[in-house]
Amino acid sequence: MTCAGAGDELQGIKKGVLEVADAIAVNKADGDNIDRAERAAKQYENALHYLIPTSTIWSPKVMTCSSLAAGNASIIKIWETVLEHRRRHVESGALDRKRQDQALDWMWSLLEEGLKERFFGNPKIVARLPQIKRSVKNGETAPTVAADELLFSLDNQEVL
Repeated sequence: MTCAGAGDELQGIKKGVLEVADAIAVNKADGDNIDRAERAAKQYENALHYLIPTSTIWSPKVMTCSSLAAGNASIIKIWETVLEHRRRHVESGALDRKRQDQALDWMWSLLEEGLKERFFGNPKIVARLPQIKRSVKNGETAPTVAADELLFSLDNQEVL
């Protein structure tokens, strides 16, 4: 049994964000907020240290910034970090590979969505589904048998 508090879900979301972050900018690092921003940046650095690196060509950077600071040096540093990230990924071919992987992921996502629409839009399936669900729930039909029957109904439709 797992017991979760109200903040646990938010912590999970934060961890998920950290796992995909290429850089983190802690904003409002000005005035009496500088110390808090620097502590937050240090906490992010520490958290990133415990994650398994996703790339051999880039480690996520953590910076503080302020749009109020004279000359916007911190904003310029963020932009330079973005450009350096892009340069490394372009030169290594990682950007092209990522775009290719994204294209395949998008294709599979669209395929899954289309199959679900076709499946639940199939009149034979819509008609049989309540009875099959009841039969599986009551233990009268094995889930594998029910799935095969439903997939067979879909297979009998013109695909292309």
